[in-house]
Amino acid sequence: MLLRTDAERAARDDRLLRQSPDAVALDWLDETPPTEADFTARAWARVERGLRLLSRGEQVVTDRLHGHILALLLGLPHVVLDNDYGKVAAYIGAWTHGSPLVRQAATPDEAMALIGAAITA
Repeated sequence: MLLRTDAERAARDDRLLRQSPDAVALDWLDETPPTEADFTARAWARVERGLRLLSRGEQVVTDRLHGHILALLLGLPHVVLDNDYGKVAAYIGAWTHGSPLVRQAATPDEAMALIGAAITA
């Protein structure tokens, strides 16, 4: 699970998601601060790190827009919870709602049900 820990995190209780067996919950803000001054190299390093993090799982739960985009690019089924002001849902509504890889959940409980349904399907 790639879940926000910053100011854009929606107010919700993620304990059920985090307690799920075989779940790994993290935020890519948990990285070691870079020491390099080359912003292009830093950007590529972050993309590569994001791809490595997400590709560790068979499914993804995320509330990050770039988590959604990278999961699509990796071909990973994923459930998206929105951020606090609707940015992720608006993007999905405008661009990627037709993908069979993405499902949207309003609550962590709904996200767990959708992940469980995908596992048993």
